[in-house]
Amino acid sequence: TFRHKYAGQIAAKIQVVRRALQTVGQDGQEMSSFRREFQQRMSQAGAHVRFPALVKTAVQEGEQQYRRILNYEVKLNNAAEILDFFRNRQLCLTHLAVLKSIAAYLERGGGSRGS
Repeated sequence: TFRHKYAGQIAAKIQVVRRALQTVGQDGQEMSSFRREFQQRMSQAGAHVRFPALVKTAVQEGEQQYRRILNYEVKLNNAAEILDFFRNRQLCLTHLAVLKSIAAYLERGGGSRGS
């Protein structure tokens, strides 16, 4: 059955929710600030004109930021922000994947436009 097949994955996701909810009111970066951070990084390093050194730095910063949310080094202002937590976690991973693909493209001789 569905329940038996996916019980482990469901339990793991529930644990993530519980752990994230423990950050309500704690120290850490707020969800809105967390999102602005990767949005600004993408605007600088992922725009039409790209500089390899800037993209490399952006990948490193993106990896650090993604580790922070995975380690719950963020905070929720209230329980309703759990949705923002999951959105930001997925968006942060996505921005990191895009930056890594841009870096790989540039390393292989691609130009700053047209990727």
